[in-house]
Amino acid sequence: MLKSLGIMEFSSIAKGIETGDKMLKAATVEILMLRHICPGKFMIILTGEIGDVTEAVNSVVVKDKEKIVESTVISNAHEDLISSLRKRAPFQCTEAIGVFETATVTSSMIALDLALKSASVRLIKVVLGNGIGGKSYFVISGSVSSVEEAIKIAENSISSKKVIYKTIIPSPSKDIINNL
Repeated sequence: MLKSLGIMEFSSIAKGIETGDKMLKAATVEILMLRHICPGKFMIILTGEIGDVTEAVNSVVVKDKEKIVESTVISNAHEDLISSLRKRAPFQCTEAIGVFETATVTSSMIALDLALKSASVRLIKVVLGNGIGGKSYFVISGSVSSVEEAIKIAENSISSKKVIYKTIIPSPSKDIINNL
């Protein structure tokens, strides 16, 4: 069963809650996140079959454009991405870590999905907007070359204006890993 993700960011918390209700009524989807994020934005992340997720997102995008900051549907999302949103992300550090920070949650999710699909890397952590000014970041692990490849693909997958900073850390300190 292939799982897809629908991601929407709103400039209005109330509109986000209202839209979440509409999305759940429009299609058979599972809400992974439905919450406010900084600064005063609201985020919805849902999962399900591609047709259902697309139907849920499209059912509101056409009608409610004025309060939508960004939205996307990621078909066949990487299993680590969905698992991390369910708070069951596997943690495994090998030779290097890569950290990728973006201006928006949606751009981070797009970049992360492609990074995970493009190279032999594992997701260590993803932080989505709350408490960090609406920005987002993720940390991946793998061989130095795999992390470099994944970060490059992530960077090329979104607008350069959305990339805040990226870094690759070979042989990261155990204290850094323990505090992630």
